[in-house]
Amino acid sequence: MRSFQTVCLLLFCLLLQINQLSAQPDNGKPFGYGMNLGYYAPDYVDLPLAELAHDLGSSTIRVGGYHHFFDFFGFAVRLPQFEAYEQMGLTDIEVICGYPAPWAKAPHSNSFLNLYEPIRLGDGAVNPNNYFAFYMDQLSSTYAGLIGTYQIWNEPDVDLCGCGWAPASEPVNWWTQDPAADQFVLGSDIYSYIRMLRIAREVVKQNDPQAKIAVGGLGWPSFWDAILRNTDNPSNGDLTDKYNLKGADLVDVLDIHYYPHFNGVRQWSNAIGGFEYHRNSDALADATLLYVDKFQGVSMERTGNRFPVRISETNVPRKQFQDFVGSDEAQANYIAKLLVLAQMRPDIQAIDFYALGDEQAMSTNSQNEFAYMGLVQNLTGITPPDYVPNLAAQAYGTVSKTLLGKHFDPTKTNAMGLPANIRGGCFTDGVTDEYVLWAVTTGDQTEVATATYDFAAINLQSLVQRNWDWSATGITTVINSTVVLDGAPKYFTPNGITGTTELKVEYSLSPNPTEGTSVYCSDQEKGDVLEAYDLTGRIIWSAPLQDRCQSVCLDQSGNYVLVQRREGKVIVTSKLFVFK
Repeated sequence: MRSFQTVCLLLFCLLLQINQLSAQPDNGKPFGYGMNLGYYAPDYVDLPLAELAHDLGSSTIRVGGYHHFFDFFGFAVRLPQFEAYEQMGLTDIEVICGYPAPWAKAPHSNSFLNLYEPIRLGDGAVNPNNYFAFYMDQLSSTYAGLIGTYQIWNEPDVDLCGCGWAPASEPVNWWTQDPAADQFVLGSDIYSYIRMLRIAREVVKQNDPQAKIAVGGLGWPSFWDAILRNTDNPSNGDLTDKYNLKGADLVDVLDIHYYPHFNGVRQWSNAIGGFEYHRNSDALADATLLYVDKFQGVSMERTGNRFPVRISETNVPRKQFQDFVGSDEAQANYIAKLLVLAQMRPDIQAIDFYALGDEQAMSTNSQNEFAYMGLVQNLTGITPPDYVPNLAAQAYGTVSKTLLGKHFDPTKTNAMGLPANIRGGCFTDGVTDEYVLWAVTTGDQTEVATATYDFAAINLQSLVQRNWDWSATGITTVINSTVVLDGAPKYFTPNGITGTTELKVEYSLSPNPTEGTSVYCSDQEKGDVLEAYDLTGRIIWSAPLQDRCQSVCLDQSGNYVLVQRREGKVIVTSKLFVFK
């Protein structure tokens, strides 16, 4: 009898914590938690890799769709895998396009032969003699609706001449001179690359109007500038009646690659005659976002607008090489902080981390830092679904499973009045608010930091706390308003139901108690929503009220509060007991 009284008291306390929800979710697409899958034969390939990424928290992936692969196996060969990706809930999948079969390759180049053949024949069909156009037509018609973003090449601007970094004042640079065929890895000039963008846009959009065209993961803002300012005219990229679109008119997504451990957290100091280092996760995340801003500065100067951004490769190693940052803690914190800070920006759509698994086992002692960037340990020889997670997988899973589908709320974040030594913010789906906070790391080669915040500043007296590794531990703690922070993000949910009870309507709920399924009936209007909360105040189920009666199915035994909302306001609350 005592336990039942305790349950009723907790339920009563929940019902007393009903407050007006002030912010509504925006209509933008959810931020994408992405992953580069890699390849770990014989067992971890394609679908098992996607399933693992999804289980870790990925909502999107980046995979190859190379011409030489489909030329050999046929275009439909991976249709079952892409249909399975869709069924598991992966969206806006990015596919890397290019890389011709030998017979379709231009001489002395890595690009396609016959790019300047007509894109279409007289009857409107795609010209099979334009090999790139025909490839993109076959790819986009076969996978229409299954591929979200077509990335034209991977890192086409790999610099062979030392031009990419060079400022406009240097004798050879890409700011004032157009990249030539012998200066970057594609082996053809910048106009040919823009030609591929034009072909891809014309052909893909015909087959799949919602699909997006992205530049290949770029590393140099100067190359982006050259794309934006030129057309596909082989004669100096000039605008003419025939070549009437610049690169700026052909691109939907600015795709960037950046690994901040290389140069992002050190600056040369003449005073000390050497580098000053800031090798910590906050500096790493800031360096990545600063690099995005450099690209967007070019976008603004050339077009007056920012482009939607996808960071399709980034990470830091778990092992230190040379004087670069490298540790499990730095990697885990970098991933989580970058995801949070990027999701706070309107221009960044998704981030794909490189990579799902380590390229090699740590025991091999590889001297390549890219070998140790996996969220899980090397999967070669491992039978699915087995894997060994690194700390990064736990951090990635926690931020994804907490914030996926939510949108940054700048109003509530500003109301928090965060001091300079605390970062984070509020995210919402219009029903549940989530707060993410951490103490800013400022030291070199350390993730140690501490700070204190009092949620009483925004009238929250009780919260549910989840630490950075919650996706692995499942541990939650109910705390009061004062929280102690460290260098790893912590996640906080208000311990109660938000909304204001303004109306009362007649309703029924039976059976109650139930073994799992009850029927809720009430007077309802279009747009009403029914929600179920557990005793921590977390929403665990919701459904639109489309009929007068709605089945409520809860899998776990427990004690819940049902809430009927109308236009964000609570109009009914009811206790529900589930015994299984």
